Amino acid sequence: MTLSSKSTPQDSGLNEWFKHFFGYSYRTYHYNFDELGQSFVINEIEGTSGCYHMTAQGPRVKLGDSIEIRQLERTSKYQVNDIEYYGEPSDMWIALLREVPS
Repeated sequence: MTLSSKSTPQDSGLNEWFKHFFGYSYRTYHYNFDELGQSFVINEIEGTSGCYHMTAQGPRVKLGDSIEIRQLERTSKYQVNDIEYYGEPSDMWIALLREVPS
């Protein structure tokens, strides 16, 4: 799968209907650079403004979910625009994120 910028579920009326009909609510996942035991990598995509790749192991993050990353006293918020799950380990994923202005 190629990670690319796509419209997010919030931008699509069909996806909003799907979310409402099936009762899915978007979630926010929290990561902390200063916390031991959390392993993740986030890098800005070269030549873009506000687009990042993040690789992590943990909860099954889904398209449209939010990720908050805290480092010292600063918290940045991102929305998952695309995501791919690894086969092994099964809880590892890579996502295309767009920074959400605070």
